[in-house]
Amino acid sequence: MSLRIVLSYGVGMYSGIFVAQNYDIPPVDNVNNFLEHLERKVNELKPKPADLRNQEMSAVENADGFENTENQDS
Repeated sequence: MSLRIVLSYGVGMYSGIFVAQNYDIPPVDNVNNFLEHLERKVNELKPKPADLRNQEMSAVENADGFENTENQDS
């Protein structure tokens, strides 16, 4: 095995043991429930499709460095 794989495994194992001993981590009873909970949390953090469209449109409008001044009364 390569040295990188052995070191990665060792660091991961040491970190896992440290966290398990020093922090109150609840056990995962059911993997499916955990994955559903994780999916709900990820979906809560994702921007909504309308937000994405607004961000893309404003990025396109401001891409040339000038603000859109059409139809504005001065």
